[in-house]
Amino acid sequence: MNFFGLLGILLFSGCRSTPPDPPPPVSQWFDTGTFRVEVVDASQPRDVRSTGCRFLLGGWIRSLVPQGAETSILRARSTHWRLPAYGCPFEFYPTLELDPGELPGHSTRIQIGVGVVREHGAGRFETRPVELFPWQTSVESSGGTTRIVCQQNSGDHAGYSYELTVTLTLRPGDSPAEYEFTLANTGRRRIDTELYAHPFFDIAPGFNESWFQLPGKARESIAAAGESTESTRSGTSIAAGNFSPLCNSVTLQCTPAMDRAVFWKHPKKFFSLEPFRRFSVAPGESRSWRCSLEVSR
Repeated sequence: MNFFGLLGILLFSGCRSTPPDPPPPVSQWFDTGTFRVEVVDASQPRDVRSTGCRFLLGGWIRSLVPQGAETSILRARSTHWRLPAYGCPFEFYPTLELDPGELPGHSTRIQIGVGVVREHGAGRFETRPVELFPWQTSVESSGGTTRIVCQQNSGDHAGYSYELTVTLTLRPGDSPAEYEFTLANTGRRRIDTELYAHPFFDIAPGFNESWFQLPGKARESIAAAGESTESTRSGTSIAAGNFSPLCNSVTLQCTPAMDRAVFWKHPKKFFSLEPFRRFSVAPGESRSWRCSLEVSR
């Protein structure tokens, strides 16, 4: 067999190179004195390869690095070559349907905090942007505390319209990040959805006694846990510990209380703590939720 025949077999045998990683999003670093915090800059033009069409951009923390350390408590690189899965993003789901589409899984929807997206057969995990709603951001710092305010206005889409304000407060101490979300319904149709946190935490090698705790449940072993565990009991906190040499535990505190919580584990040694809060907002009304990240070192 000559060289060109062998080359043809290799080309058509299904061999393909690994897709390149997407470029990192534009971000800003803030120093609280106890942590260095990397926040995705929502006001900058976005590249959907690095930020996707699922998580809301405002206030997205990419890295949380304790002073004196070189690595982040949060996983700072994506778990997927195209879909972003890192840091501490939030998502509103279910989305608001605008057009069901001709085939199941091909609807056009409003992804709150993102824009208008079109599904491509796999629902929320495979969407393409139709219209990305812009963000306006402002930053204020005083006495070691930084406050980042991100605002988004959707405009009217088939009677759906909202104004979303995300306030991220970064302060010294063991509660480095506090979020406040306010969703105002400025349209004619009720908005029924859920907001949840999806932080990604790496499990350091050798930390096999790591644990997590959901509302109404005793501590459970991360190593022994299945892929997903859910608690439908209302509670104010969800926690995990002994998974990293950089901290003893992390806790997400919620006000008002979360409606349910999920622990999710990926086979490649990282996990997520997911508190959920329902948002049912009538026209002319608004709803708010606070969620803070506390770190015990």
